[in-house]
Amino acid sequence: MADIHEIIRNIRGKTALSENLSAYPAAVKKDAARLSYADLSLHAAALYEDELKDAETSEGLSEIRTALSSYTEGSLSLAECVSLRKKNAERMQAISCAIDAYTLAEYLMNRVEHRFLGERELPGDYSDLTFTAEIMAYFSQKKDEARGIAVSEILQELPVRMTKERFLEILIQRLGIYRASDTEAFEGILLQLRAAAAVGEQDLQYEPASRLSEILGIFREKNPRDITEEEFYSARERLTEISVRLNRDSERATIRAYVLNNLETLLLSGSVPSDNPEYESAGKILENTVLLLRKFPEQDSCLLSDTMALCSNLEGHLEDALEQYTESITFAEDLSNRLSGEIEERGLTQDYSDLLMIRDLRSESTYPEERAERKEPAPLSDDLFDRKVRELLSALSEVFGNSRRNYVRAVMGRILSVLPPVFKSAEELENYIYAALSSCRNTEEKLGCIELCRKLMEQ
Repeated sequence: MADIHEIIRNIRGKTALSENLSAYPAAVKKDAARLSYADLSLHAAALYEDELKDAETSEGLSEIRTALSSYTEGSLSLAECVSLRKKNAERMQAISCAIDAYTLAEYLMNRVEHRFLGERELPGDYSDLTFTAEIMAYFSQKKDEARGIAVSEILQELPVRMTKERFLEILIQRLGIYRASDTEAFEGILLQLRAAAAVGEQDLQYEPASRLSEILGIFREKNPRDITEEEFYSARERLTEISVRLNRDSERATIRAYVLNNLETLLLSGSVPSDNPEYESAGKILENTVLLLRKFPEQDSCLLSDTMALCSNLEGHLEDALEQYTESITFAEDLSNRLSGEIEERGLTQDYSDLLMIRDLRSESTYPEERAERKEPAPLSDDLFDRKVRELLSALSEVFGNSRRNYVRAVMGRILSVLPPVFKSAEELENYIYAALSSCRNTEEKLGCIELCRKLMEQ
């Protein structure tokens, strides 16, 4: 097969166009298969090691094990792989929503904790004006995008002191930014807002989400002054356990996503070239890992040790495979767009669509959408925008109407942290920060906010 650069030169020069348009996807798929075969074997071994950490919560492992086994036997279908990948993506979405609910619970905890630490007074040298200046100086040290992130992080920790009416007014104003977006983007931000406020989108079939709902219920129903020390520390302990579980589940789902992405890439790419230097090592790792997974939760330390040794040797080859793949996939989208007519005329549309799907599977996204299912983004109509905003406001009004003031303020803070801050000048931002600090009369809450802001500024 011709060198990838020669193929591209021929395509651009319209030399033997049919031959080279066919040769290009074949070359890219060969490079993708080489890379994903090695990458799959390493991630499969990592998946096995990860499962050993907590065999009791290895939900869904049998499906991944069967998929890997079926692939090595040549019987895994693309449809089966796609179905598993979608199922794992749903799991990741449930974990993500639970993480948002956890963040809200932690936000509430941090603003009550100082009451039980015996700290009832601000430091003698503290002033809202001085602390505001300290925060603004911190922002001034940041550049461009980093400054925007720093502003969002700090604003997220500041006390929220505004009426519900004023909050809803600000929410509608900031959502107005999305009127010019498409429907999918707008629904995405609404999902983020609902998750941040723990409003309705959590999958309560996911056990940590149910436990978080119970903890949030304490703060929703009780004034902070009525929460006993025993209740607080019991909730704190449970929240710590949930944090461990969420981190664990997130890590596991991510590793599974990489395994499934590589499997789908291989199924789209076709056979793996046996002439690459890492072919035998990758195959042996995959074979061993399937054997280890079949025995799970029983362990075979000798087989695992041999497999890990092979992984160490293989990692050096992965960089070469990645470089070669990256070099070849670079032209896929340009050719697909610029020569779409010629590609369709020669019956190569599916081949080039496969290339773009392979590129997406090999990207940073752990759950890219199947290209065959994608639709052009639909324009966001005013009617849909208004209806969706009304639905959000209705859900929030229900929460506000049935919750204590501290819980309402926490929900406001979390929602405002998701939306992009809108300040016309540094002076307006400075005034907002000072107003937030100076209007907070709850010493324990302010102590918590100051501590969290300082931690962020010291990182």
